Amino acid sequence: MSIKLEELPDDIKSLKKIIANLSEKYDDLENSHKIVQSELTQKERDYIILKEQHELLKNKLYGKSSEKNKGETSDQPGLFNEAELGIYETESDKSSQITVKEHKRKKSGRKPLPDNLPVKEIIHDLPEEEKKCSCCGKEYPLIGSDETKEVEIIPARIYIVKHKRLKYGSCGCNESRFKEEPEVKTAKMPERILPGSIASPGLLAFIFTAKFADSMPFYRVEKMFARYGIDISRMNMCNWAIKISEKCSELIDVMWEEIRGAPFMQMDETSLQVIAEPGRSADSKSYMWVNIGYKDDKPLIIFHYHPTRSGEVVSNALQGFKGYLQTDGYNGYNRIDGLEDIIHVGCFVHSRRKFDEALKASNNKGSSMVAISHIKEIYQIEKILRDRLNKNEICNNEFASERKKQVVPVLEKFKKWLDKKITEVPPETLIGKAVNYTLGEWDKMTRYVEAWFITPDNNRAENAIRPFVIGRKNWLFAYTPRGAHASSCIYSLVETAKANGLEPYHYLKYLFTKLPHVKNRIELKSLLPTMIKSEDLMQI
Repeated sequence: MSIKLEELPDDIKSLKKIIANLSEKYDDLENSHKIVQSELTQKERDYIILKEQHELLKNKLYGKSSEKNKGETSDQPGLFNEAELGIYETESDKSSQITVKEHKRKKSGRKPLPDNLPVKEIIHDLPEEEKKCSCCGKEYPLIGSDETKEVEIIPARIYIVKHKRLKYGSCGCNESRFKEEPEVKTAKMPERILPGSIASPGLLAFIFTAKFADSMPFYRVEKMFARYGIDISRMNMCNWAIKISEKCSELIDVMWEEIRGAPFMQMDETSLQVIAEPGRSADSKSYMWVNIGYKDDKPLIIFHYHPTRSGEVVSNALQGFKGYLQTDGYNGYNRIDGLEDIIHVGCFVHSRRKFDEALKASNNKGSSMVAISHIKEIYQIEKILRDRLNKNEICNNEFASERKKQVVPVLEKFKKWLDKKITEVPPETLIGKAVNYTLGEWDKMTRYVEAWFITPDNNRAENAIRPFVIGRKNWLFAYTPRGAHASSCIYSLVETAKANGLEPYHYLKYLFTKLPHVKNRIELKSLLPTMIKSEDLMQI
């Protein structure tokens, strides 16, 4: 708006009024500009967030699932991120970095065959006429042999075990003639895990290993038996699994006692669909939980089903437990915070995973790389010291002391960077969520340095639950809660056996053979995978 000078009034009062009106209009325009600018800024932030979500989803659909970043490393960052990375890596920092010891490469080529497999030797010899010298007719002397090995396999051999109980009648003496009932003696039948069933310990072990160790649904096992001419329906297999879980319930109780008596436990959960859950729709989400305890450094793994993901499940699982519990950042675990007997420990892997998502989806990768480089340094320290501990180069106390000495400076540097970064990034972005998550879990994540037996992450629990997740992709759901509870029982036995170096089939066959003869709690405890050696299983 232009104002002509000749049109302006000469008195001061009128001029002041015009200036006041212009000032008011200017303020209105400035406010409108701020509103538009704010809306524009919000739209830009929304665009960034949506773009990150799009990139993340695209990466999950078409990208590599590995969290290893091969494009950039803390040693060789991207050209456009050098500035940010350089701020937090001074010469003094470089001088304090860990040097990884040189290592010997494994010899390439085929791995040797196991020594415990039986060997069938086939000798290939020359024809008799070729063993003699064509000049003098003497036989050539035998100077050695060349060996070639190949692996042969015999498909599952199915046969029927017929239990024949011999019966003995009366001897025919005078006394026996006057008895009210003739005396007949019959040999006793050995106790069986499922009396009245055609299922032997070996058959049950084979079926359950196929499903719970090899992730084969029962209907595929049914078809496999059909090829051998045996009719065993999936319904029978389901019923056997439920009955076996009931037989093994006391053994699972003993496992709970052992886990709750250990100083350290890990816990995790994953979803499960149960079709016929009373009072719930068929598409409702239920959960399979897993607890890992370490009694005398030997892992015990327990799966347990529950229709919800509530904190009450956590509280019930931890009744009587005193020690360190390591979990991810799910809020349901926060119920235990503040309890005197339980110290809650967090997981660095979940923090790293969030920074990895930000790295894959964001244009500005520098911030994510800084965080990942700090976490990488933490794990380098852990690996080197764990290797020394496993080789008995240092004792448990020395390990804990040296780890704290080396890790605490790295943690302090990482925390300083997080405190600064949270003021610079929008909380709705992926990098903002990663920073907020890490700071929120910081106290719990850093508690792992307090005890030598705790690692920086909850990976052991995640690895234990992974076979269940793989199996779920094949059989998709459980039909009833009884079936889900049965699955949790058998998964507990199979995964604990595997974790203690036992072959699942041989362990289950051993267990199902011995269990019917158990008379007390001590004998029951002796059947735990932690109490059995591999050579013991070969006796059955």
